[in-house]
Amino acid sequence: MNAHLLKEGLGWTATVAFAASYLCRGQGALRAVQAVAAMLWIGYGVATGSLPVIASNVAVAFMAVVYPLIRQAAERPAIAREEDSAPKAPAYEELPQTT
Repeated sequence: MNAHLLKEGLGWTATVAFAASYLCRGQGALRAVQAVAAMLWIGYGVATGSLPVIASNVAVAFMAVVYPLIRQAAERPAIAREEDSAPKAPAYEELPQTT
């Protein structure tokens, strides 16, 4: 098999994988399939020497893999600051008035 056919096969495989992402029902599956397709496109871009294909699919792979992790980390509750976790003095209860 010659190099040209391998490049073409890689490009068509990437196309099919990207098109298949539209059939995904869940966010996780969609992002996983798009990440795989982007990696295939990056391989195709390297094989053909196409910087625009490489750059655009690095961006797609980033958005599919890294960006959700960043969003998830940002949505986690903040760790309590040191002064918030320090023990507090007990509250004084109001004593009943004696007359």
